[in-house]
Amino acid sequence: AAAAGQDALAQQPLQAEHAGIPTNADEGHMAVFLCRCIAGDGEGATKLIDCKVSGAVSVKAAKTVAKSVICSSLLKAAMFGADANWGRVLCAIGYSDANLDPNKIDVTIASNKGSLQVCKDGRGFKTADNESGIDEAKALAILKENEVHRFKRWKQKCNRMGL
Repeated sequence: AAAAGQDALAQQPLQAEHAGIPTNADEGHMAVFLCRCIAGDGEGATKLIDCKVSGAVSVKAAKTVAKSVICSSLLKAAMFGADANWGRVLCAIGYSDANLDPNKIDVTIASNKGSLQVCKDGRGFKTADNESGIDEAKALAILKENEVHRFKRWKQKCNRMGL
């Protein structure tokens, strides 16, 4: 009986009053919205990571890099621990086998709490006493959010979501 009730519920069309459903979205925006819901609601997911790549030599390279970053277990562990470890992003990019110059990679993290560049030209920032030159408190606030964005700069643009 419970299964029959769930089947009936599943066949009901989405209504405007369903929380978070965009009521005036076109099909493309609705598809992105639903993809974000699926990725963010995956089993064990605690965050939604949105990887935005720009400046790649081709769209294919951008997609390959974004997927490699999103699928990286090391990156997922860093995100879960709210650790702004940009080296894990570069490591994931390296595993992608995309044709790129690692000395031209910039990494910025962002969320509703702001954005922070953590890597420029393939290198982190250091202070005079060789400590990390990034604002760790700001990085922590950004990474504690449920949605985190990673930006890489190249030429072509592509988005991938996951976790």
